[in-house]
Amino acid sequence: NLDLSVQKGLWATQKHNEGILDQAFRTSKEVYIIFGVNKSGEFYGYARVESILVEGIGGERKDETWGESFKVEWICTERLPFYRIQHIRNSWNHDKEIKVSRDGTELEPSVGQQLIDEWAKLAVEANQQPGTMAASS
Repeated sequence: NLDLSVQKGLWATQKHNEGILDQAFRTSKEVYIIFGVNKSGEFYGYARVESILVEGIGGERKDETWGESFKVEWICTERLPFYRIQHIRNSWNHDKEIKVSRDGTELEPSVGQQLIDEWAKLAVEANQQPGTMAASS
């Protein structure tokens, strides 16, 4: 549940993704997770991974497909519609649009930055006053 994750600062991925996430956390400066809901037509937000696979912090789970919980810091919970990012493709996933990704799909770093930049643009647009236009250079 995404809302519960935002509230508690915890997330768990499916067991088969734990190795990918663990390696990324150990070998990268920062790791972000992009959250989406199937068939919603948008990304939910993104969070930075703060720790990896901490046993016992997520409580009991009856579903054995889920791995251990880990700490995340939610950076953004604004919805980002897919139509705004249809031009962004992931070279690490056969150059597919980034919306076409399975759980655990890694993004090429510059592609991930482009995606985060789209959230920043959305925030700027949301803060503009009605009737004003952005200055262009």
